[in-house]
Amino acid sequence: GFFKEMILLYFKTSENGLKTLEKAVAENDMETISETAHKMAAPSKHLKADELYRKLKLLENAPENQLDANRITELFSDVKKEASEAIDYLKWFLNRWEAEQN
Repeated sequence: GFFKEMILLYFKTSENGLKTLEKAVAENDMETISETAHKMAAPSKHLKADELYRKLKLLENAPENQLDANRITELFSDVKKEASEAIDYLKWFLNRWEAEQN
């Protein structure tokens, strides 16, 4: 039901967000980096992915904080790794949860 839909929506939005961020980082598109990180931050916070949330907020505020391209690339790399770990964990959790429902 609702719970499963929320997790599946997180997968979709995270994967799309990571693709958008990757392109924006490569092009040094600060506006898109900031907007995309902002969109990804709240769902990460709701899932208690605190470190991922913290790094997304750093990316979101990169223009104001005048982060250089190397730091942005480093943060994106961390975000990509942590988002992938969160997705993997949620897939594992969802499989266990569905097995218990049957």
